[in-house]
Amino acid sequence: MEAIKRTKIVDLLKSDAFGSTVNVKGWVRTRRGSKQVSFIALNDGSTINNIQIVVDVEKLGDDYLKPITTGASLSVNGTLVQSQGKGQSVEIQATEIEIYGTADPNTYPLQKKGHSMEFLREIARAPTPLAPSSASGITWRTPSTSSFTTAASTTFTRR
Repeated sequence: MEAIKRTKIVDLLKSDAFGSTVNVKGWVRTRRGSKQVSFIALNDGSTINNIQIVVDVEKLGDDYLKPITTGASLSVNGTLVQSQGKGQSVEIQATEIEIYGTADPNTYPLQKKGHSMEFLREIARAPTPLAPSSASGITWRTPSTSSFTTAASTTFTRR
């Protein structure tokens, strides 16, 4: 894969440098498509919005794109173009995709749709290791420092 400086998605969504070659890295939110073209919604956490990656299936091959499912981690090189679809102003025409990691749909049950708190609590109890969702993130956070006082009135700080 050609070494191109990474650009955050939040910056690309505001950009109008059409025709420039860019590199984005992030996690797949959704993937859909047909035999000729595939669309990947990619997010890197710099914004709540995704950027659409347009992939020519003939160029990269259907077998290479199969493991790209929701939750997969990618690095994408491509050309920034003005979007022809509704809902976004820019998209990336992919020339190279490197798969950093895949996500098995059986152990990564969260889909793009909304989930009830009951469902999130149920999968949190599952024996599979799951990253906390944004809704349950507060439950998983712990303070970086905590102070307490002993009977001798001495304060200890854990860092």
